[in-house]
Amino acid sequence: MKISCKWSAGLILSLLSFNLQAQETPTLKRLPTTQPSSFSVPPGTVTIVAWTKIKAGSEEKVAKATRIMTDLIRKNEPGNLMFEAHQGVGEGGTIIFYEIFKDKTAFETHKNSVHVKNWFKAIEGLTATSMHVNIVENIDIYTK
Repeated sequence: MKISCKWSAGLILSLLSFNLQAQETPTLKRLPTTQPSSFSVPPGTVTIVAWTKIKAGSEEKVAKATRIMTDLIRKNEPGNLMFEAHQGVGEGGTIIFYEIFKDKTAFETHKNSVHVKNWFKAIEGLTATSMHVNIVENIDIYTK
């Protein structure tokens, strides 16, 4: 018995399709909503997500200035709850800051601090873009 290639290919595709549909599709299990997060942002806090692109060849100078500033923030700003610098994955030369402050006053203190002003002076001419700053608020509509 001869079977045409066109018919054979159609049969194989149909069988593969049926086999895939017959397999149980894994489902994601949602955590119970009563389970607390590992870290919860307190009400009234100010969260900042900021980023800039660093010029090629300037990464180490920016990293050094950032390490100095980060140390001074953590030692001298009790209203700062978190200050983290990240590098964009697949985005060479992108530095991203994630910052949480106790309140607006703590954020204003941070913005006006000598160590932050010194950091901006230290990186002057080393970035390809201006600093993009987003102030975000925890509204909890997505997690509760």
